[in-house]
Amino acid sequence: MNVDTVPIVSTIEDIYGNSSQESLKRHKERYISLKTSFIEMFNGLNPDFFSRAPGRVNLIGEHVDYSGYSVLPMAIENDCLVGYKYELIEKNENENENANENENEN
Repeated sequence: MNVDTVPIVSTIEDIYGNSSQESLKRHKERYISLKTSFIEMFNGLNPDFFSRAPGRVNLIGEHVDYSGYSVLPMAIENDCLVGYKYELIEKNENENENANENENEN
């Protein structure tokens, strides 16, 4: 069985493809802001990696698929970005801290 791995990319263009230069600049600024906030929140530690979850909307409704009706999900430009730092705290124990940079935004 062939199992695909999670894509690993190194440039904003690899993620957002054919977006306009203005859009690419805005996304790059978001990653820089996330990295800066991460470093401030976690005592100077750099994130080991970032993860991204693309946004989507359901054009024909949120719950109609539960009743067997059709839905029309569409990708949108908004996405969720997360920075990660892995540290071994004690023998075989991992610690997870969460912080939301945008918790006060609407």
